[in-house]
Amino acid sequence: MAPTAVSYASYADVPYYRRQWFFWLMWFVFSPIAIGILLSGDVYYRRKGQVRNFGLANRVVAGLTAPLWLLALLSGMPSILALVTYSGAGLLVLFVARMAWTNRAG
Repeated sequence: MAPTAVSYASYADVPYYRRQWFFWLMWFVFSPIAIGILLSGDVYYRRKGQVRNFGLANRVVAGLTAPLWLLALLSGMPSILALVTYSGAGLLVLFVARMAWTNRAG
């Protein structure tokens, strides 16, 4: 299922914290904020003149990476190692989920 058009008339109407650029910035700066954004609502982007939202696959990825982040945090690893571990695992899960989503049958 492809992302659907949403009710915003223009990308300028989308709050900054729901825009794609802000989501990716938070993903690399402080990933828990990006996960919270995805789990609490939609992230929007502009495509072919329409405002679109991230699909279900992105929410699934956030749901799968949140426990990884929590595990890294609670395991007592130094913060840099936890950040690298979480970011690497999150990007790997994101890549695999995206590939599976785009290559699905039907």
